[in-house]
Amino acid sequence: MTFNQWVVEKKVKEADLVFKLALKTASDQLLFQFSADQLAPLRPSFSLGLQLAEWLVDLILLDSEMVQNQILQRSFTDLESYKAHIKTLRFPVTSAQEQQKEEQMKGFMWPLQAKPKFERRGDKFGAEIKLFISNESDLIKAIAGLERVQQQMAELNPVKKGF
Repeated sequence: MTFNQWVVEKKVKEADLVFKLALKTASDQLLFQFSADQLAPLRPSFSLGLQLAEWLVDLILLDSEMVQNQILQRSFTDLESYKAHIKTLRFPVTSAQEQQKEEQMKGFMWPLQAKPKFERRGDKFGAEIKLFISNESDLIKAIAGLERVQQQMAELNPVKKGF
């Protein structure tokens, strides 16, 4: 599947692709086409596909040689690895900070029944936890465990409130 076929399949309008107008040279436009053709077979949703295509345009404008070396020279078999790679290239500082935070948070002593899931929501990165509480004793244990996590966060950031 090519990017143009994906555009037709997802009923993408020309206005949805307005970010492509930033590509002024024929070589940049061709580089976008090759890069986007690499994305299309992974079958992203409408919104994710547009987001990734816009990040590709940003990357081409920032450093077209990097796109050739870091994207076109690689083979991607799944959408998640593609998205993670593109995101790391497009937002290198934020990606590194999130990775560091995730590693720190994984090291916390979470309550046994908590299953932390690390994710970004808007402009914040954090942990979503699910707890199963069936009685008061479970609740007390969970609260004690979360207080331990709060103390560990405070030790990492003694001046700031929160993580």
